[in-house]
Amino acid sequence: MLAASIHAINLGLSIITKEHMQNTADFLMTKPYSRKQIFLSKMAAALCAIFIIAIAYCIGGVVAMLIVTGGGFDYTIFTLLSLVFPLLQVLFLLIGVLIGYNHFKGWLYITACAGGVLLDFMLQGCFQMSLIVILQGGFHRSDI
Repeated sequence: MLAASIHAINLGLSIITKEHMQNTADFLMTKPYSRKQIFLSKMAAALCAIFIIAIAYCIGGVVAMLIVTGGGFDYTIFTLLSLVFPLLQVLFLLIGVLIGYNHFKGWLYITACAGGVLLDFMLQGCFQMSLIVILQGGFHRSDI
């Protein structure tokens, strides 16, 4: 998940910043498309890339689980865990787009990716702790 989150934030940053860094934004503005159409087209392409990666992740996860367990695992829990993957990528894509839209500087890639890695690490830790609690039977009032 960490690599996919880094990929998503890099994709979000590059949607906006590469046009300004390579001076192709002026070329795009000469075409008969509005800024909104260009932006929405780029976002649609980025979301397609994210969902292709998510589908490959899910297929690989199912194959790995079938090999390891021989088919004896709960598909509901696996599906819920697999749905987190594209949602986390979309979150980081939007963070990257917001950062890239406000500041398009070259050094920002490294800073944003480092911040994204830290945020991803914290989100995964919270997610794993809640998953352990759910798998152990839930959290009870008497545990406080």
